[in-house]
Amino acid sequence: MHDDATDVLEGGVGGVTARLHGPNAIYIMLLALSLGITGYMLWCDVRENRVISHDEHTTIQQGIDEMVYVQSLSDDERKRLNLTMPESLAKKRRSAAWGADR
Repeated sequence: MHDDATDVLEGGVGGVTARLHGPNAIYIMLLALSLGITGYMLWCDVRENRVISHDEHTTIQQGIDEMVYVQSLSDDERKRLNLTMPESLAKKRRSAAWGADR
């Protein structure tokens, strides 16, 4: 009925080889190959998202550092560097200073 030589499927990628026996060998091999490709694509996507998240985190952290530095300057230093303070921030500083004077 079935010839044993036609029911054997061999394949390999890199150092990994596989030999499947039986009439469903091609389906099993295609399923394994599909799972491997899907896993690789997911791994690449996760790795790419980690890099993007790290870059976003670094950018946000730099912005926060710059904002803290500018806020820590005295009014004289701010005038010397020709930096203007937004009105909303100036109002907050005035109200905080007014509350501390009480």
